[in-house]
Amino acid sequence: MTDPGLEALEHAVAALQIDAAFATRPDGRSVTWWPGRLAQRLVADPPLVDAGTTVGRLRAETVVLEGVDLDVRRGQVLSAMAAGLVFSAVLVDGGRLSLVADVYAHPDAADWCARSFAFAAAMQASQAAAMAGRLAGLLGARVAESAHPEAGPRTQDDEMLHLAEALVRPRGSEPSPFDEKELGTAWNGVFGPLGIAPRRDGPGWWAPLPVGEGEAIVLANPQARHPVFGSGALVRAALRVEGRERAPRFEDALALTAAECSTLTRAHLLGAWYPEQERLVHDVFLPSASWLPGSLGHVLFAQALRLRWACRRVAEQDTA
Repeated sequence: MTDPGLEALEHAVAALQIDAAFATRPDGRSVTWWPGRLAQRLVADPPLVDAGTTVGRLRAETVVLEGVDLDVRRGQVLSAMAAGLVFSAVLVDGGRLSLVADVYAHPDAADWCARSFAFAAAMQASQAAAMAGRLAGLLGARVAESAHPEAGPRTQDDEMLHLAEALVRPRGSEPSPFDEKELGTAWNGVFGPLGIAPRRDGPGWWAPLPVGEGEAIVLANPQARHPVFGSGALVRAALRVEGRERAPRFEDALALTAAECSTLTRAHLLGAWYPEQERLVHDVFLPSASWLPGSLGHVLFAQALRLRWACRRVAEQDTA
């Protein structure tokens, strides 16, 4: 059996130029490294066969804070932070706040999966380092500083932590490389066989998806702008569940993220759930610097899978 996840992990280790002096490899399927004062763990799950295709889930996770105690105000702070995250989701478990990203590698898209996972890991490390101190103050928590067991604490940050300033923001000052032609190809490939035609809203295309009760909408805008990282594309999944007596809260978004992380959803986790008015929203923002052939198609398909999975999960919870 091929092992696309392990191959993508090795690609990430090489692409990130991980310094072996500040890394550990306890086994052949994981790497923990210290690009700065925060540790990042990269893991390739053992491969499995899904509908005749070999798939391997990859995960990048950085523990950012410890001692997180959520309340309404802190949930609002995290909701605003999650809405601006790029290529990672927010996970809170046992008082620890982590950034996490998953890519499901498979042979049909091996290059895209490997390169996207490496970019996700780099962006995660960069964002985690940038937000840790301020977020700790806002939440009354502690930065989850740690050190290599032998080399000790890192005194000079790895260059990868400056990815945003060195690459992503400069590219974001230029026009988006994503365009309507690419979006049309992606949309037809994902939704054409289902007969789902897009509705237009400026440069954005959107449509309701028949994936369960309530309202499930997917939206794609190839000319979106991020308040920090500039130009790129936005692919949004929005879910509104009928019959709820209250608007969704950030704890609902956290519950969906936790469930995704413990389930093989087959949907790349490259963005964060957060509440927005009456909906739970999951945004994947693709900065201009992340452009790869086929990116919109891969992410559109992932968002459709995510909405189908989320609708089923919410329905199961409501009937439990």
